Amino acid sequence: MPTLTEVVRADPVPVSAQTAPTDPEAEAAASGADAATEQLVDRITDRVLAAVMHRLEVRLAERVQGWWQLHAQQCAQDVARSLLDDTAGDLRDAVADALSAEVQHPGA
Repeated sequence: MPTLTEVVRADPVPVSAQTAPTDPEAEAAASGADAATEQLVDRITDRVLAAVMHRLEVRLAERVQGWWQLHAQQCAQDVARSLLDDTAGDLRDAVADALSAEVQHPGA
């Protein structure tokens, strides 16, 4: 596997070469070198991803599961509070109806 120093050249480009106009043949050669470098970077990236992908998937699954459990617990608490509020309201209404009926028809 190539090292970073093999991929990236240590020779700095002189300022005059950076601004100097180039001929079409030199530009074609440079674009071919750029394409070769890009392909090499792609191959190295694919190898690195293949080497670490399983660990990334495991860690991601653990984080998603933790997030899910936390949010499921919070959701369950919210639903329970809502149901208790609804049930308490229904119970108050039932008691009020029973008391009203008792007041209107005592002993019935």
